[in-house]
Amino acid sequence: MNNKKKWGLIFAICFSGFGTYSDNIIIPLLTRIYEEFPDTSLFLQNYIISGSAAASLAAALLSGFLMKRFSKKTLLITGTILFIFGGTAGFFTKDILFLAVTRTIDAISDGLLLSVSNSLIIELFTDEAQRGRVFGWSNASSCIYGIFASFLSGVIALYSWKSAFLINLISVATLILILRFVPFRPPASDSGEKKSAPAVSGISRHYRLHAILNLLLMFLMGACGSQIYLMIDLYLSENKIGNSVLSGMLTAVSTLVSVLACVVFPRIYTLVSKYTLTFLLGVSGLSLTGFAVWRSVPLLIIAAAAAGFAIGASLVYYPLHIGSIVPAGTSEFYMSLVTADQYFYMIIGPYLPSFIGTFTGSTSITTSFFYSGVLLLLLGAISFLTISVLRVKKKINGPR
Repeated sequence: MNNKKKWGLIFAICFSGFGTYSDNIIIPLLTRIYEEFPDTSLFLQNYIISGSAAASLAAALLSGFLMKRFSKKTLLITGTILFIFGGTAGFFTKDILFLAVTRTIDAISDGLLLSVSNSLIIELFTDEAQRGRVFGWSNASSCIYGIFASFLSGVIALYSWKSAFLINLISVATLILILRFVPFRPPASDSGEKKSAPAVSGISRHYRLHAILNLLLMFLMGACGSQIYLMIDLYLSENKIGNSVLSGMLTAVSTLVSVLACVVFPRIYTLVSKYTLTFLLGVSGLSLTGFAVWRSVPLLIIAAAAAGFAIGASLVYYPLHIGSIVPAGTSEFYMSLVTADQYFYMIIGPYLPSFIGTFTGSTSITTSFFYSGVLLLLLGAISFLTISVLRVKKKINGPR
């Protein structure tokens, strides 16, 4: 693959992830939407904001099956066309039900595109360092798109909230890049690949268990960490700290550091190596406990930065790591689980305060942050001890 085609492919993969942050377009429009449709039911209100993530989760799970029967290029083209339609059809909204339908189509395309693009990175970039960089660039570019889309949507909404949906027309460029640079390869079931899993930490024969444990940790870390993104404004109000300006500042800091983490993570991965999971669990746990015990604005900014770093790095680490420990013929299935996991923890995250409250007797967000942080720190400690014991055993049972 020459340099031009390689970079064209990378841009196609990066652009295909924009749909993941298409929710950033609708959030600034919610007040205008509910003003125009004041009789909207609570169910539809919640569905338009975040309920459509369930459709993304279902599409992500289905993508593992689809990638066995259709080429990834065909699925990327299909997903992008769906996104162009679902992402821009809001411009023609006449009633709230129509908007809910377009949000569903948008969500289905998001789940499909993210899962397929992750699998494509695993398939086409076999060098782990290069694969890590592409995962990082893909997630970073999606985050950057989300930041600009949110800002631009808010500006356009001052004149016509429906016109904000036309921002998603950028996916026409995505479609052109996919058609031009993504190679056509037969579906995974026809490719004849029967590679075995590479040795990772001496447990390659147990790759299924290894992958499942990582998916579980990804869910716990994501569900706990996503509370900061989703509830920061409520947390500040609960503790009578600052105002909406501080809420926006902490969100911006977290998002920007998340972008940075996506880009620099491959270097960090090289440095901390097998203790990467321990490191990420520790950083995420410290950020949550920091929010629970700190009230100083400078310290909260540090906690927000730590949260952003942990989330951004985890978006690269889990698909990179899981993709490297499973057989090539099963990577599509596991990438569909990784993608579904991301949507699942975003759905569950807002309910954690209520769940934790059943055990603690307090449904406050601060309490939820504290116990979530303690859980992640405990898991980080267990991870550190487990990896250390395995490394010692490997040395003892090594070459004689």
